[in-house]
Amino acid sequence: MKSYCIIILIGLIGLAQADDRAALSDFYQVTNGDQWIKNTNWNTDVDWCDWYGVICENGIVTRLDLANNDLSGDIGDSLNSLDGLKQMYLQNNQLTGTIDQRLFQHVLTLNLANNTYTGLLPEFNIENLTLTYVDLSDNYFYGKLSLVAPTIQYFNLLGNDISSLGQNLDWCDSYSHDLCINYNNMFPYNGYICPSISLGHYNTILVEPEVYGGYGRCNTCSIC
Repeated sequence: MKSYCIIILIGLIGLAQADDRAALSDFYQVTNGDQWIKNTNWNTDVDWCDWYGVICENGIVTRLDLANNDLSGDIGDSLNSLDGLKQMYLQNNQLTGTIDQRLFQHVLTLNLANNTYTGLLPEFNIENLTLTYVDLSDNYFYGKLSLVAPTIQYFNLLGNDISSLGQNLDWCDSYSHDLCINYNNMFPYNGYICPSISLGHYNTILVEPEVYGGYGRCNTCSIC
């Protein structure tokens, strides 16, 4: 019975590893891998753990580091099957489209800063959220930052088009981690600004005179 269980375990690991290769190959295609600055060993017979920017543990992909590498296109759901993936560093590229929230169910670190993502800001309080570090700065996300899960310890939205913190600010009162929302178009609800969050420079803040003594731009320092 013991040998039988070991055989099953080895078979499951082999299937997971095959899925990782397929997912990475798909990711390479949809992000125009042939045009990357560095694509050493990608889509070859070389073990995928030796492909440029891929880090593995026991043959399972745990980290993808392809920052500053001229990736382009929409990654879509190409990485969703990488259940062991914990860290994604894809900043400073030309990635587009939207973010598939199924990634949030296993990734801990997500850095997509300085790409060309557009559309409504995804929700960051979905069930089974694992994210602890999120950097979406310098993209084109819009909408409201209505809720941030307390598991996220660093959240950077600098340089997007976020318009407000939403109307339910209970989460904001208790949020004590690093949240950077400089260079957006923030309007606090009813003139209210979270006591734990500094809206920072270059937000168009319409403040209520009885609270702040007049209308004006928020010039406080950001905590990011």
